Amino acid sequence: MGINRRALIGIGIATAVEIRNIEAEPQQPVPAQPGADAALQSARNQLRGEAQRVASVKLPPDTEPAVHFRA
Repeated sequence: MGINRRALIGIGIATAVEIRNIEAEPQQPVPAQPGADAALQSARNQLRGEAQRVASVKLPPDTEPAVHFRA
C-alpha cells in the first residue's frame, strides 16, 4: 500500500483533532452504587477467610514441584 506525505499529514491532523475533541468533552462523574462498599468488604472478608484456610493446610516439601529458573 502506497501512502504519500500529504495523505499521511491529513491522517495526523485528523487524529490530532479527534484527540482534542475527546479531551475537550467534560467528564461525567460516575455515581456511586448503593451497597458497593458493603459488597467490596464482603468480598475482602471472603478472600481473607479462604487465604486463612489455605495457609492452615500443611504440605510436605515433596509435594511442591521443583522449579528451576534459567536465564
